[in-house]
Amino acid sequence: ANLPSINKRIYEAHLMKDSLAAILDRRQIHVATKKLHEWIRWTWYSGIKPFERLSRTILKHKDGILAYIRTRMNNG
Repeated sequence: ANLPSINKRIYEAHLMKDSLAAILDRRQIHVATKKLHEWIRWTWYSGIKPFERLSRTILKHKDGILAYIRTRMNNG
């Protein structure tokens, strides 16, 4: 059996995690911005509460996240 048929929510959460990682690896800021907004919209309608909370946090820090994508520098 495969994961999508066993537990759709776990599978979707796994896809969300991998998609966010791919967005953060992007180099084109315009594409990353568009994909990040799409990802946030996806999480809001997913019904998966931890990802809904994460997307709200990402929105609060969106400028810093996009600055990281643009420069690959962080404040750590």
